[in-house]
Parts: sequence; structure tokens; C-alpha cells
Amino acid sequence: MALKILVVSILWYIVGMIIVFIGAAIAGVGAIATQLEGPATSPEEAFGRLAGLFLAALAFVIIGALVAGLGALATMVKFTVEEAVEEVRRELAPQYQPPPAPPTSAPPPPPRPSEEESVEQRPEPAFEF
Repeated sequence: MALKILVVSILWYIVGMIIVFIGAAIAGVGAIATQLEGPATSPEEAFGRLAGLFLAALAFVIIGALVAGLGALATMVKFTVEEAVEEVRRELAPQYQPPPAPPTSAPPPPPRPSEEESVEQRPEPAFEF
């Protein structure tokens, strides 16, 4: 069970890190793009550019960390609960005997048509050979 938790948690951490790296890429590409636009003419303009990049990157870092952490936590809870349920089933299985099913009788077969009735109900062929 521990191996399953470890493998799935590592997958969640990889997904979270991909999201964090997207945020870092946004900050890096954005910083390069601001240099291509030309130098900032005032400190307010420079602060506005950098603050926007920082907030975008920070949002992705927070989302990535939440995905990794909550995904790993949910995996641990899921597998722990499944194992606990299986253990309870194993312990209670010998003690629990379901009540016997009530006896059921099979319904009688439908009446067979007589030879005359079956001849009268046959449809006429549409064409003959």
C-alpha cells in the first residue's frame, strides 16, 4: 500500500511542479518581453511591469503548490480508507452470515397452443417458389 501512495503522490508532485515551472516561465518570458519593449520611462512604469509579472508567477506557484500538496494528501487518505475498509471486511467476513434467501417457486410454463390454433395463426407466405 505504501508503494501505491508513494507512486501516486510523486505523480501529483510532478503535476504541481509543472504548474510552478509554467509560472516561472511566465515571469522569465515576461521579463524578456519588457526588455524588448524598451526601457521604462519612469519608476512607476517599471514597477507596474514587474509587479504584473510577479503576480502572474506567484499565482501559478501557489496553484502548483496546492495541487501537489492536496493531491498527495487526497491520495494518502484515499488509500488509507480503502485499506481500512478491506481490513474490516476481512475481520467481519467469518462472523457475518447473510440471511438465507426465501424459497422461490418457478412460475408455471405458458400453455402450449393446440395444433389447430397454431395452423390458424400462421401468416400466409407473400410469395411461393
